[in-house]
Amino acid sequence: MADQKNIINITAEDLKSHNKPGDLWISIQGKVYNVTNWAKDHPGGASPLMNLAGQDVTNAFVAFHPATAWKHLDEFFIGYLSDYHVSDVSRDYRRLISEFTKAGLFDKKGHGVFITMCSIVVMLVVSVCGVLLCDDVWVHLCCGGLMGFIWIQSGWLGHDSGHYQIMSSRGYNRFAQVLTGNCLSGISIAWWKWNHNAHHIACNSLEFDPDLQHMPFFAVSSSLFSSLRSYFYERKMNFDAVTRFLVSYQHWTFYPVMCLARLNLFGQSFVLLSSKRSVPNRIQEIIGILVFWIWFPLVVSFLPNWGERVMFVLASFAVTGVQHVQFCLNHFSSSVYVGPPVGNNWFENQTKGTLNITCPSWMDWFHGGLQYQIEHHLFPRLPRCNLRKISPYVRELCKKHNMPYLSVSFLEANVLTIGTLRTAALQARDITNPIPKNLVWEAATSSFASQISLGARISVRDNQTWVSDNRTFAIGFVPTGTNNHFQLAIWYNELPGDQTVVWSPNRNSPVGKDAILELDDTGNLVLIDDKTTVWASNTSNAGVKMATFSESGNFILCSATLRRVWQSFSHPSDTLLPGQPLTVSLELTSSKSPLHEGYYALNMLQEPTSLSLALTYNPPESYDPSDSHTNYSYWSGPEISNVTGDVVALMDKAGSFGIVYGVSSDGIVYVYKNDADNGSLSSAGNRTVTGSDLRRLTLETNGNLRMYRWDNDVNGSRQWVPEWAAVSNPCDIAGVLSILLCYSLLRCRTHHQCLRQYWS
Repeated sequence: MADQKNIINITAEDLKSHNKPGDLWISIQGKVYNVTNWAKDHPGGASPLMNLAGQDVTNAFVAFHPATAWKHLDEFFIGYLSDYHVSDVSRDYRRLISEFTKAGLFDKKGHGVFITMCSIVVMLVVSVCGVLLCDDVWVHLCCGGLMGFIWIQSGWLGHDSGHYQIMSSRGYNRFAQVLTGNCLSGISIAWWKWNHNAHHIACNSLEFDPDLQHMPFFAVSSSLFSSLRSYFYERKMNFDAVTRFLVSYQHWTFYPVMCLARLNLFGQSFVLLSSKRSVPNRIQEIIGILVFWIWFPLVVSFLPNWGERVMFVLASFAVTGVQHVQFCLNHFSSSVYVGPPVGNNWFENQTKGTLNITCPSWMDWFHGGLQYQIEHHLFPRLPRCNLRKISPYVRELCKKHNMPYLSVSFLEANVLTIGTLRTAALQARDITNPIPKNLVWEAATSSFASQISLGARISVRDNQTWVSDNRTFAIGFVPTGTNNHFQLAIWYNELPGDQTVVWSPNRNSPVGKDAILELDDTGNLVLIDDKTTVWASNTSNAGVKMATFSESGNFILCSATLRRVWQSFSHPSDTLLPGQPLTVSLELTSSKSPLHEGYYALNMLQEPTSLSLALTYNPPESYDPSDSHTNYSYWSGPEISNVTGDVVALMDKAGSFGIVYGVSSDGIVYVYKNDADNGSLSSAGNRTVTGSDLRRLTLETNGNLRMYRWDNDVNGSRQWVPEWAAVSNPCDIAGVLSILLCYSLLRCRTHHQCLRQYWS
């Protein structure tokens, strides 16, 4: 412990500078410790200290260390963190650890270890006896598969023994580690602990988590295409031509590679044990590996021919490949990031980077505790038999602090993982086939038409857009009319001389020339201007794996199973497109008028026993709330009574507009029926918009709701022509603008003249 005279006070900013080899300081519970000389002796290896040095590591410390470890900190104490503070989520997380400790959950291990060991012995005897005592090829095949099951179960024991003591003493625990890992499976338990501790500390960091560093075979994010450095393997992960090719097909090669993934573990064990790196109990580790490479080849040699020997080995590898798949499912499709782990965000990083597998309790043996991966990452010392017990508490804590808690079925997890790999594969293929310079614009507008991958972005400066499959719609940036100001918008893409906006999320918050729109790696669609988030879809960690731009003009964020997580149709601005539903909870809102600060809205006006479409005026806050025009409804459509089922307002591509309702959407009330429309509003949502029938229903700044049709030949020109308007007399519209119009009406020679001015 430091002398009282030498005790220092240090700020968090100063602490950050002590994060280099030879200068490693950490903070725990507001106290600062110099662990520079301890790193080489740290039981968990030097990597955790190297990765977290220079910051508060309280959450990581209490997660990995029992209460008995606190007494060892005094010898490294040097001072206090003067600006130490604890976030609400960290405080609740530590309280939960304390409660679990008091309940004895970290000590109650049940009988799972004994049962698993007995099952391993039985399966090993059956497998070996099947090889030695039977000549049937099918029996030998089954014995090979059974060997794979043995390795899976021994792998769970090795995993558990690396996190907590599964035996009655540390000596017996060490014996169980070497027996199940080195001797029985041929995998160095020292390598496993070194690798796995780094994974837990830097969960889903592309640069620091070895469990995401599988190039040249796999890349879970396009960020890896930048040839990032692996701080675990201390080398650059080159994204060369060979890697590009392999990654381009990774969603097809994933399962075949997993069947042979055990070879990688064998190789990693050999590399570590033969390296100059400090390895605890190296001799024990080597002897254990040699035991495996004596007994396993010996058993295989008793098979009658080389064909059956190869079959036996492949069967054992293929079965244990299921476990390798399980390790990938929990993380490949979760949120990833670039950079070192952050101690203060421990809880957040663990929940964002992990995925649970939903399964019944009788299947827990199959998943080995990985089905509760979030709980395991938050409480790695907790015996797996208790993970199911604490799950409700973890879920509640995540809900309280708005943290993700994702749990899907085993099948869905496979779909998500393949979807993640496919997304990166398609991006790699774009890189594999370089884009000619004269086709850059074409690529920017069409290469992502069918699928826009995580990490994709467009910017104002590059004048980029994403275009729908039929090229009818585009999303990008359009000028607002104010110098160097733009708005994110969807518009009709191929109309000559026209860029009419049909959707915009930032109409009242224009951006500058440095603005970008990005579908980030968490699945969040973000509009950023000068490092400030102007607008976002708020879909981080909601399962978004791609975006698509439908032919109807709907921009959609999808999961790997193509489930719609977010869509622009559900967040309308001032325009409805053909097939776009306006539900009871949605409304169209007009842009702010240059003449006043109020706005108009189109929504469902609900009464106790009926509802109807209505146009309302909403004045600015500065207006007198007693004004009779406050939220005044100045137009309403046909009234519907005693409605059951869903209710939506729709416009179809033929130009009819009305309300569809009922359980089977068989009830239709038209607000406007186009004489040329022979179809049904209920099927409008399934129709594709084409250039020959472009229509839009827009709530304009003057308060009127108008339907427009694009006419390719109006007196020799092409333009939007009005087909229908909700309000025929401008004096019927509430608000300041209508007052001005009506005043002008009194001064006009004829009512007809004023109406012409109004329509124009």
